[in-house]
Amino acid sequence: MAQCCVTGPAFEHMLQQADASVVETVMTNVAVFSRMRSQQKGQVMDLLGSRGLSQYLEGQERHILGLGKTCMYCGDGINDLVALASADVGVVTVIQEARSSHVIKLAMIKYMVVYELLLAVAVNTLLFIDGSRVSVVQRSALDFVAITLGVVASLRPAAAELIPARPPQQISSCKNFVLLLESVAISVAFHWGCLAFLYLVQRKHRRK
Repeated sequence: MAQCCVTGPAFEHMLQQADASVVETVMTNVAVFSRMRSQQKGQVMDLLGSRGLSQYLEGQERHILGLGKTCMYCGDGINDLVALASADVGVVTVIQEARSSHVIKLAMIKYMVVYELLLAVAVNTLLFIDGSRVSVVQRSALDFVAITLGVVASLRPAAAELIPARPPQQISSCKNFVLLLESVAISVAFHWGCLAFLYLVQRKHRRK
């Protein structure tokens, strides 16, 4: 029996055929899939397994039966997550990439929250000292400094080894909330210390 190799564009064209038997014939004889997108990898697992594939073709819904095989998928990146979830057995060879992406997402959320809080404290500090407001140029300067710090922080390389403790699986977790409160508390304490220092200096100048 002849075997074939299916690329991503060819697989997409195959799914657009009105005759569903074409899909079954190709999936039975295919030996290699190449240049597949993340969603297409998941569709391959569905067609090889018992789940099958539901799709809309020319405004009508149809369901293509799977081959009923037990499938195992081995992936090493983020683009393999759909196929790993669709397969009967999923093997992840590299966990560091997925875990690093999750940690970066949490770090960016904390960075944005803390930045907005620091900006609010800075604006209130200026308003308290002499009643002035932050101009557009000053706001742009603050944004430039914050973006520069964020870019510099992103240049730090990832850890060579994974730590035993897994990162929080949800953004709105108690651990993330506590860490965010710690960052806010340190930032607010620093700004209030600066504000107290400026107030004492201003009071000293008034006495003179």
